[in-house]
Amino acid sequence: MMRLGFPLLLLCAFAVTVLGESSRIPRWILEEKFLRACGEANLETIKRFLKLGISPDTKDRFGQPCIHRVLRPETNKSFEGVAPTLIHLLDAGADINATNDFGSTALFLTTRPVPGLSEKGTPLAILAERRADLDHKDKWGQTYRDAWSGYDPDAMPRHDMVWRYLIEGNLRFRDIPPDLRPYRNSATFMMAVAYYGEAYQFSIMPRAPVEFDSNGESYLFYMASRTKFHSFELAFIDRQHAESRSASGETALIRASRFNNDLLVSKLLAAGVRTDVRDKEGLTALDYSVEYDQFLTTLALLSRADPNSAASGEAPIFRAIRNGNANAVAAFVHARVMIPTLAAAIKTDPLGKAAERKLAAALRRIDLDRRDALGRTPLIAAVEKGDHQIVQALLKAKVKTDIRDRSGNTALSIAKAAGNGEIVRLLTAK
Repeated sequence: MMRLGFPLLLLCAFAVTVLGESSRIPRWILEEKFLRACGEANLETIKRFLKLGISPDTKDRFGQPCIHRVLRPETNKSFEGVAPTLIHLLDAGADINATNDFGSTALFLTTRPVPGLSEKGTPLAILAERRADLDHKDKWGQTYRDAWSGYDPDAMPRHDMVWRYLIEGNLRFRDIPPDLRPYRNSATFMMAVAYYGEAYQFSIMPRAPVEFDSNGESYLFYMASRTKFHSFELAFIDRQHAESRSASGETALIRASRFNNDLLVSKLLAAGVRTDVRDKEGLTALDYSVEYDQFLTTLALLSRADPNSAASGEAPIFRAIRNGNANAVAAFVHARVMIPTLAAAIKTDPLGKAAERKLAAALRRIDLDRRDALGRTPLIAAVEKGDHQIVQALLKAKVKTDIRDRSGNTALSIAKAAGNGEIVRLLTAK
């Protein structure tokens, strides 16, 4: 795997408090993140999403229940975590006999016992002990034991068999018919490959044909919920393709931003995609990243996006402060405090460092002393809200403290009037 992220020069310059998933993030995004955690058998993350009310019977875009995703072979899976993750989901109420679109239960994704080795604690044993239906048959009359040796190719149409092997994670080395029809959700084969991260099997992935499902989404949209990629998957991104818009007006950049996928965001930015596109809600990628209180994605977007562009008359930094989004504010502050380090790097090589020069120029557009319609600076807005964490972060960027709003108030006078001793101490500290 190769991480394709934004260069973080001062990541430890100040603490970023991660408070969990923002309540503003739509449920369907939380469900996709939950399914990703199931695919990786990441038990701690799964527990967090269950506490947020995500159902243990959630299904993915291709009809796979979450317990199937736990058992499905995936490259990022923590295999030692499979059994405890399966147990936890079943304890949380997951339907042990839930089926996918082909009629497979979780038993169909188990493996044949190895002679001479103990079966105790294996997924098969766990499911059997918990009274999974051992006699369940799929839509073509096959059982989980038939799945161990490979489904009968004469028992189901070729189209269904290929899709089944891909969705259940057993497609390797199997022939793909050139006339394979889209899946019932209108996704093409390459969209499914992008969704499940199976691209390592297919050398055509980096230059996949431009295809769109019924929602106008390309394979880049299907990648958006993933956090890890094979190095060659994103080696080539066609800009025109990447800037196509879905039925909701989103671009791949907006979708990746909504998922806090800083890796895909950074690669799309490197391909030169536009950052000023607004979806049908009137929001840009940066607007969503700020709205969902994201740090890394916001920081990546600030390398290209206009930090002062205001949706509904409100600039992103003020929206972040109004919502108490400390992580998003921290990204703005971090971007500003990076500038001296970038300048020092440029000085050591005045003829080179083109990337650093471009980045520094972009970050200098961030004005943390800009005023809103009420004459407030971000600092004044944070003081009015009484958010000492955001005030502390802004002060680290050496914002001006003596600016007055239209009523003649400074940040300090507002804090004193409100009796907020903690913020007064921050503003008066030497």
